[in-house]
Amino acid sequence: MTYFRATFSELIIPFFVTSGVISIMLIMQRLYTLFALMVERLFGVQDVGLLLLYLLPEIFSISIPLGVVGAVFITVIRQSMDAEIICMRAAGTSLWKYSIPLLLFGLIATFAAASLTLWLQPIGYERYAESEARIVKANADENLLPGRFHYQFGNKAIQIGARASDDELSDIFIADRVMSSNSSVIMADKGRIDVDEQTKLVYFRLRNGAVYLPTPDPEVLRTVNFERLNYRLEFKPTESIKTRQLKWTTTLELIRQARSNAPVTRFTPKWLLELFSRLTLPLACLVFVFAAIPMAIVDPRSGKSGSFLRAIFLVVTYYIIWIGFKDLVKGGNAPAGVMWLPLLLVGSCGLFRLWQTNGDMRIFPFNIGRRRKKS
Repeated sequence: MTYFRATFSELIIPFFVTSGVISIMLIMQRLYTLFALMVERLFGVQDVGLLLLYLLPEIFSISIPLGVVGAVFITVIRQSMDAEIICMRAAGTSLWKYSIPLLLFGLIATFAAASLTLWLQPIGYERYAESEARIVKANADENLLPGRFHYQFGNKAIQIGARASDDELSDIFIADRVMSSNSSVIMADKGRIDVDEQTKLVYFRLRNGAVYLPTPDPEVLRTVNFERLNYRLEFKPTESIKTRQLKWTTTLELIRQARSNAPVTRFTPKWLLELFSRLTLPLACLVFVFAAIPMAIVDPRSGKSGSFLRAIFLVVTYYIIWIGFKDLVKGGNAPAGVMWLPLLLVGSCGLFRLWQTNGDMRIFPFNIGRRRKKS
């Protein structure tokens, strides 16, 4: 029991340090994109902080498995270098019993990551999309002034003639910021900026207007009249509407669709890919523990630099395989069930190496060669 408490408590500090450093790196990456929008005067400092808060569940769902890898490697390497593992094995303690506190720590981290991916992350995505759309609409309502061009929605130039007290706009002109031979022009008598509650996107609800499209003859334009037109205001590169909606769909809803809808072909829809992604991300914590224990055990005389390289190799290899299979499923080239293969591969290799290390065995061909030589 003393060993169990000592090992478990020793994992805590390396876990928070490793996951904290990785979280800061991911936050800085997100801040770079948000700061670009702030420089363009689309978002304010408070808006950036609010949006970043909603992204924290996604960031922590990535940093927690990596923190488990760092904690296990640092703890096991330290105990190996201090010959604690050698002493425990000399006293008759197997590596399976030695792994119990490490596996329990990985199991707790798995439940923590699962609470993020299955519950908090969809809520965060929805709140992020709602706040993003609300901020963009408020910015447009504030900066769309009569007689002035507005350039904050992608590569478009927008101008209005007048604004009523109820946010009704008139004499609306929309065109490319840099006109070319393929550019189109939209003109409408009236319109209103609105947020779609389902897609969380900002639309210009135009009424009584026309779209002027180019033709092979540069002096002739094709005119398409409309009574109502929903023009999407793109303020940054965005994902498809279906992908955005899947991200904030609740996990219970995804499971319900998985039970009620049978796939027509061997390829499965995107909602099943989203469900498997949420399930496989937290389970990586437990799989990493199985794989990291035998990789982190070192000879006290050999040094520990190679073990950290093995930790990086483990993480990089797993996520390359995981992302590769995810891209195959997205492209319709594989069923969504292949998302479980990285877990099975890394977990099986970890269990096999742990069994080998516990029995002081090397790779089988080398053992066979040694026995033949002795005989």
